[in-house]
Amino acid sequence: MGPLLSDPQSASFACVTMVKLALDDLRDVLARGEATDREIDASIRAAENVLERGLQQFPQEQYLLTAEAEFAKLLSDHERSFAALKKAFQANRRDPYIAARLAKIHEQRGELPEAQEILE
Repeated sequence: MGPLLSDPQSASFACVTMVKLALDDLRDVLARGEATDREIDASIRAAENVLERGLQQFPQEQYLLTAEAEFAKLLSDHERSFAALKKAFQANRRDPYIAARLAKIHEQRGELPEAQEILE
C-alpha cells in the first residue's frame, strides 16, 4: 500500500479502502462469538488508528467522514465492543485511548455524567 498512499491521485482512495477494511475486520471480530476482549480491543484500536490517520491527511474526504460515523455507530450499537471497552478501562484507567473512546460512547448514548466521570 505504500506507493498508493504516496501518490497524490490515489492516496485518498487507498486510505478510504484501508479504513473500510479495518471496519470490516472489526465487524467480523464483533460477530465472532468466541472473540476475546483483547481481540475486540485490538480491532477497535486498529480501525480507529487508520481512520484518524486518514482524517488527518484528508479532513474533508466525505467517505472518511462517513466511515467515522459508521465506526461510532458500530461501537455504540454493539454491546460486545462497549463491554470490552468498559473492562479495558477498569483494568487500566490511565490509558487515554480507552478513556476517550469509552467517554465518547457514553456521550453518544446520552450518558453525560458517566462520560464526564471517565474523563475526570
